[in-house]
Amino acid sequence: MLSNKYRHLKILATLVIMTALIWWGLNKAYEYEITFPEAMADLETYAGEELYFAGRIIENNNNEIILKDRSMEVYLSYDESSNLADIPVGKVISGRGPLMANGTILVEDYHYHYFRWVKVWLSLFITTGMFIMFWIKYKWDFRKWVFVEKFKVAHPRL
Repeated sequence: MLSNKYRHLKILATLVIMTALIWWGLNKAYEYEITFPEAMADLETYAGEELYFAGRIIENNNNEIILKDRSMEVYLSYDESSNLADIPVGKVISGRGPLMANGTILVEDYHYHYFRWVKVWLSLFITTGMFIMFWIKYKWDFRKWVFVEKFKVAHPRL
């Protein structure tokens, strides 16, 4: 199973299986989730239904928030007891709540992504480091069509 025999076929089969699973998962997610544009198109049917939201805050004033979520604006409302008023514009939040008759989502539960920028930069730094270490150790062999080690170091026998 782990030999190099039929390795191109094994790689192709793995890619096909991964693609099929991703496609299946995306379609399953859209079957169960009510999207904001879908709910806004038929507001009477979906009023009171629970919707999930996530995005960057564009505006935050007078107990209303406008989020930017995948090139659309989502309108949220919250009550005075919530500390959503303290979250600055430009930060990312996600959460859930029922859709109200006026087309806004009443925030019941939310998560403020405090250190999102740290997570993104740390991931980029680690990924870049891994690629640099990989390219230092390996090179592409066009005759064999595989990565091979650049330098073979002779290890003394113990």
